[in-house]
Amino acid sequence: MRHSGFTRPRSVAGGEELLSIELLEEHARRLAALLSIAPRGGGSGRAHLRQVKEHMRALRDVYTALVEDARYEGISPAAEWLLDNFHIISAAARDIQHDLPPSFFKRLPRIAADEFAGLPRTYALALELIGSSGGRLDAHRLQRFISAFQSVTPLTMGELWAWPSALKLALLDHLRMRADELAAGRTHRLAADGLAAAVEAAPVSFDQWPADIHHAFVTRLLERSRALGAIASGLHQQLEQALAARGQTIEDAIRTEGQNQAAAQAAMANLIGSLRLISTFDWSEFFESVSLVEQVLQRDPAGVYGRMDFRSRDRYRHAIEELAVPTGEGQLLLALKSVERARQIHVRNADARDAHVGYHLIGAGRRQFERSVAWQPTLKGRVRRLFFASATPGYLGSIAAGTALLVLLAVVYASWHGWHGAALFFVALLTVVPASELTIQVMQRMISYLIPPRRLARLEYDAVPPSARTMVVVPTLLDSIERVDELVAHLEVQALGNIDPHIHFAILSDFRDAATETLPRDAEILEAARARIAALNVKHANGSADRFFLFHRLRQWNERERLWMGWERKRGKIEEFNRVLRGATDTSFILSVGDFAVLPCVRYCITLDSDTRLPRGVARELIGIITHPLNRATFDPRVGRVTDGYGVLQPRISVTFMSAAGSLFARLYSGHTGVDPYTTAVSDTYQDLFGEGIFTGKGLYDVDAFTAALDGLVPENALLSHDLFEGLHARVALVSDVELVDEYPSSVLSHARRQHRWIRGDWQILLWLSPFVPSPRGLRRNTLSIIGRWKILDNLRRSIVAPALLALLTAGWTILPGPRWFWTTMVIGVAASQLLPVVARLLVGPERAQSIPVFLGNLRRDTATAFAQIFLSLTFLAFHAFDSAHAIGVTLVRLIITRRRMLEWETAATTAARAAGLVGQRLPRYLAEMAASPIIAAAVAVAIVAREPAALPAAVPFLVLWTIAPVAAYWLSVPVGARVRPLSDRDRTVLRRTATASFSRASASRS
Repeated sequence: MRHSGFTRPRSVAGGEELLSIELLEEHARRLAALLSIAPRGGGSGRAHLRQVKEHMRALRDVYTALVEDARYEGISPAAEWLLDNFHIISAAARDIQHDLPPSFFKRLPRIAADEFAGLPRTYALALELIGSSGGRLDAHRLQRFISAFQSVTPLTMGELWAWPSALKLALLDHLRMRADELAAGRTHRLAADGLAAAVEAAPVSFDQWPADIHHAFVTRLLERSRALGAIASGLHQQLEQALAARGQTIEDAIRTEGQNQAAAQAAMANLIGSLRLISTFDWSEFFESVSLVEQVLQRDPAGVYGRMDFRSRDRYRHAIEELAVPTGEGQLLLALKSVERARQIHVRNADARDAHVGYHLIGAGRRQFERSVAWQPTLKGRVRRLFFASATPGYLGSIAAGTALLVLLAVVYASWHGWHGAALFFVALLTVVPASELTIQVMQRMISYLIPPRRLARLEYDAVPPSARTMVVVPTLLDSIERVDELVAHLEVQALGNIDPHIHFAILSDFRDAATETLPRDAEILEAARARIAALNVKHANGSADRFFLFHRLRQWNERERLWMGWERKRGKIEEFNRVLRGATDTSFILSVGDFAVLPCVRYCITLDSDTRLPRGVARELIGIITHPLNRATFDPRVGRVTDGYGVLQPRISVTFMSAAGSLFARLYSGHTGVDPYTTAVSDTYQDLFGEGIFTGKGLYDVDAFTAALDGLVPENALLSHDLFEGLHARVALVSDVELVDEYPSSVLSHARRQHRWIRGDWQILLWLSPFVPSPRGLRRNTLSIIGRWKILDNLRRSIVAPALLALLTAGWTILPGPRWFWTTMVIGVAASQLLPVVARLLVGPERAQSIPVFLGNLRRDTATAFAQIFLSLTFLAFHAFDSAHAIGVTLVRLIITRRRMLEWETAATTAARAAGLVGQRLPRYLAEMAASPIIAAAVAVAIVAREPAALPAAVPFLVLWTIAPVAAYWLSVPVGARVRPLSDRDRTVLRRTATASFSRASASRS
């Protein structure tokens, strides 16, 4: 019998002889010698899915029938096993469908001849192993069987990964056989029930016996005959005669049925037990224990491969799969070649980057290695390489082309309605920024879905080695003893989540700005800080160096700012601290607490804000990334920046649950990390396309590379927002699979103040777009890359989007030609770009293993949030336009004319405190702070009435929104108290299912 193109497996009766380990290994070696592989291209990629579907349909039918039987009478032990464990069988079927997609299944090597002809080799081996093990598997037999097979013929890595699914598929085959036997026995028992009922209704001689009287029929008929009274003796006599005519006896039938039920119970128990084992087994560990390619790569001359985490090692193995001939021998040979290539370099220079095998598999040496093994990429691969090779002109050119197309559409529209010459240039000027915003949003969304994220290779540390000693630093301001207590408590919490003798924690502090060098409470505050840090070191003493440090700077007079302050604020703290780590004694630090002997050994720093949380194990994860040879920073003194590897790691920034629920405003915006360029990177576009991310000020940096890249670059009193600047010179990697957790502003005004400060900082970097840039020693040549300069320009462009949209709307309602809906729709279209992620998600569809209801629920929620954000962006457009224009104007005046107050700044904590005060002072303060919005609305209304009254119907909705914007901002910013929402029926159902699945997995693992 055949099922969906696959041969039915041999029976594994419970009493079948179980091969010993030695005989099993001999059998595996014999199979390896006998089974030949067919040329590639044969077989269906969906045969196994059809087989699983057919098996599950049959198993479910038997399950349903047995459930019905169990309601009225006892069932066999084998049937009880099936009923009690049907959820395990169903889960295995889902796993096969998930883990063996058709594209992967079709690539598996298939057997050329013999009884297994056309079957995937790994599936045939699974059938053989189960048949030689009585259906009872264990980890030892699995490992010894595969190892013995590979001692003759290596399996491909794809076959090894498919092995657990092949075992599940083979076990389903056997379970289907057992279920068919249960169904057949049930049919015979039902026939016996029918005969007994017929005899009871009309006691006559019965001579129409089946040609083959089944033992299940006999035992059931005997059971039912007990209720027939006197009729039973005649029925027994007839049954004995019928059996005797067939060479059987009643005793033989009863004995055979008992033996079969015992064998069926044992077989069912073995099969389901094996299915449980496979479902809970650590297959990653198994793979690495039997993979011959893994054993070769472990010989990496640099000694790095074996210290990497599993996903990094898997990335190397995937590179082997891609480059090698698709056979086990081909993959093994290519792995040997890559190790030998690294060994030849290691002999000459053990510390060279290319002495590590990964350099040739996934690093810069990949192309040369490909040529050495005569590998040619596919057409798709060549197109992809061409795309990455021309990433900068392609990306910028696409933005330019898309922007030009939209601007041309507006110009043609104006021309169609009678405008010509210089007037069309004015239209182009009005529309270029909005057009660029829409184009970039579309481009970034397309790239995020077309290019998979780049995950950096990393080492996996149980403990950070002394050579990677790291200091976690929190640059901050001290203004009260209460603030000191908050900072020290926060520092201790971060340390408890990242316990390691070679990870230290430090506060880098200044006093608040003042009109005098010292203030009356300075000494008291500083003593409190010193005492708290000293107490922490005593509390957490572990016999090694101190874990906690304090570095405090004195105030210095700043002529430009006309006040006493810490030199160059946060940038100065980091720069001076780096110098202290390398032995400098001429800094402005006046108090240091901690064991200074460890400072020269500090190689990396992780910088956090005072409200940033460092989740458990994140410090070790970041250190593992930065210490990997492929990520090690290489500073090029000719261009004055890091050109290979990374000097900075920027984790993804998530938002705390508490701050996300702090107000309706926070709830609407905090869930979309990656949208706000100042709290997270704009997207993964820069990292995925160009191999470099954007530094947002919180992450890990290499002390020496960072110092070398930034030494002597920045004049004093020049940069407020320095994070982007530092990332461009030290080269930053966005590590999107590692996260830090930060607070999100709970009010519209606190968010606006931060935006105002950051826009000012962005425009201070304006001069770094020119060929020559300022430095402490005068002008020098600008060595930033083209894409680096684009990042600066893009920040400037983004800051003028709101003013540009406001200008376009006002002009469209008053002076631009044609119907007003065209210009209004253009602005709404730019705002509606926030729907792009929702549209893209809808087109892509549910993720694997995500149910349709869950997908639709998430989509519905995201759509509602996107529409709310669009509505609010239009509501606050006038306010944001004024605020951005004010920040830009102030910066340009200070940059070009006054050269003063370039470092005006306040901490996030101060901003939040001020905003909290505003909420407490109610609506009048919001009306005062956001008065520009209704004023702009009134001015635009007057202009419309004076110039184009017919535009009022299109403009009135916007004018009303701008007028009530302060009220809306106040309402959105009101703190939301914690509410306990009762569970819905759907929530309860999901929780019960989750609890049941968790209990099943726990039970399976215990067994």
